[in-house]
Amino acid sequence: AHKARNRRKAEAEAAAKEGSSEFEIMFNSAKSLVQQGKFAEALRALERGLAWTLAVYGDRSMLTAMVYDQMTIALLSTGGYDRALELCEKTKQIQLATLGEQ
Repeated sequence: AHKARNRRKAEAEAAAKEGSSEFEIMFNSAKSLVQQGKFAEALRALERGLAWTLAVYGDRSMLTAMVYDQMTIALLSTGGYDRALELCEKTKQIQLATLGEQ
């Protein structure tokens, strides 16, 4: 049982590492789309990235906060003010929990 648990943990860590390079590519692409004003396309990519960060790192990760931040910019630019405010607040809470008051 112990060996099986260690094997599953190693497999999960390998999957997270592999996914992290895919996430980095997606995130940089989405940031570029935001900068180009292609907000709908950026939001689709960011939703996929958000699903990954939540699954791998949870809702208190700085990676998750980075995705929320880019989603906020895209949402503000497309009139999604309520969702943008919600994500902005989530980003703030993650940053406060991680970095503390500054």
